[in-house]
Amino acid sequence: MSEIGGSDTSWHHWSQPDTQKEWLPSDSHAQWVLDFLALLHRYSTRPDDKPAQRGTVYALHILGHLNRTDLIDDDRLVTALIWATARSTQTRCDEGSCVAESLKVTGVPLLGVVTVALLEYLVGALPEGSPRLVPIARKLQHVCSVVLSPKELPLGGFFREHRPRDGIAWWRAIKPIEYRILERDSRFLSLVYHLSSVDRENWLNDMQNDAYVRSWVCVIGRWWMAWDKFRSHALSRVSGSHITSLLACHRIRRPTREIWGPELQWVVALRVIAIDLLWSNTWQDSFQNLGPLAADTLDFLSELDPQQALLGVDLEEYLRKMQGCVKEVLCSVPRDAPYDTSSSLLFALKAELQKQIDIAAKFKVDHGSEPSQSLSPIHTFQCFAAA
Repeated sequence: MSEIGGSDTSWHHWSQPDTQKEWLPSDSHAQWVLDFLALLHRYSTRPDDKPAQRGTVYALHILGHLNRTDLIDDDRLVTALIWATARSTQTRCDEGSCVAESLKVTGVPLLGVVTVALLEYLVGALPEGSPRLVPIARKLQHVCSVVLSPKELPLGGFFREHRPRDGIAWWRAIKPIEYRILERDSRFLSLVYHLSSVDRENWLNDMQNDAYVRSWVCVIGRWWMAWDKFRSHALSRVSGSHITSLLACHRIRRPTREIWGPELQWVVALRVIAIDLLWSNTWQDSFQNLGPLAADTLDFLSELDPQQALLGVDLEEYLRKMQGCVKEVLCSVPRDAPYDTSSSLLFALKAELQKQIDIAAKFKVDHGSEPSQSLSPIHTFQCFAAA
């Protein structure tokens, strides 16, 4: 297991169970590997069949080394991956200790990592926007369930209460469990982002892809709940577009409790963070071009329900950073510039941001302390800036 600074990002790096020098067949042997998987799964009758799970990990590992990206169209592989998905999601537990017990170094969690990694490799080989991605997304929906647990990283709560001193190599305390979950999650985001490239807005708003959207939100929500340094490392592994692209989904842009239930607070947080990220990248834009973004931001903030949206999520610093971006834009407006629609929207947005900041500050005072799940915007935006 490499440390946090490891440079090996190939898909098979995380799927190798101590097989650095193992034999690998030529591309022509893909057929018998698929036949082997079919037989292995046919005679595996127990959900906790560890030898069958281990054999599947090795077989998928081999397939990932072959130059056979056409395997994504092979029904035998799809069937094998459905089997792997079912086995990698059979154990559910929200308690950290139980998760730590169930997510072993080999077996179920590694099976989930290899499944997602192989799919990312095969799907990523297709051109972005390829029409083939549409039917492929339909038949791969089973993989969405792989990333739904655990709700929180096993050590997340521990580190929030017992933070290492500055200068301590904090990552040495992170177990392989966390890294395997992080590897699985980041590859899932890459996979779904590529699948949605055909027509991202229509794809995200097509209810047939709702499972992908919800799992996408689940992954980001799990990272928000982690300790700040681990969260910043997680965010550094993905592009900022993995956040902002979600704004094309109407269920993200206008979230309601009826749609999202208890996940609403994370959807709202994602919405604010994505908008803030867009504002942080507008320093080159003319203020006349910011009208649509200002209008969209104003509409969202004016409908924000702090009693629901801010519960457990500290958004005040994000709002302040966004407000700073708006103020900088307004300061750049020439004195002789006409007072047009864009100017009007920017001034209205500045006032609305101050209103929401006051609400967020009062919320924290009324509840005696800052919300328990601070999103640490400083670390977050440092990562995006470096991405």
